[in-house]
Amino acid sequence: MDEGAARIARLLCDHFGKPHDLVATPGAGAAGGIGFGFLCAADARFLSGADLVSGWLDLAARIDRADIVITGEGRFDASSLHGKGPGELAVRASAMGKNVFIFPGSAEAGLLVPEGIEVCPITPSGMPLEEALSRAGDLLAAEVFRI
Repeated sequence: MDEGAARIARLLCDHFGKPHDLVATPGAGAAGGIGFGFLCAADARFLSGADLVSGWLDLAARIDRADIVITGEGRFDASSLHGKGPGELAVRASAMGKNVFIFPGSAEAGLLVPEGIEVCPITPSGMPLEEALSRAGDLLAAEVFRI
């Protein structure tokens, strides 16, 4: 599979007059197959989803007008701080001097977050996922009131 994919990539590069090292572009790997095709055929460029949505929403201006920033996610873990929407929002808002509260269903224990960001998981330890999902509204309200 790897050899076949590499061959197709070389053929695409050759067909569109692109250098073979285009395959090393971040995001052009296994999950970026369609993106790689657009790199070759349409001179596309990769943009993170967080940057794209941030631009659409004029997020910096919205954060600037906010007193605090509140967000959430099903599970907040190390990957949340590397490109996922809630983590990107939290990091950007914190960098702008805003206090940030993240209310995930659960959170990775011992996760280091930037200063100004508070992670407040809403699911009590040991509660089964199905129960937590059915009670999410009440659990969120209880954690918000606790904070």
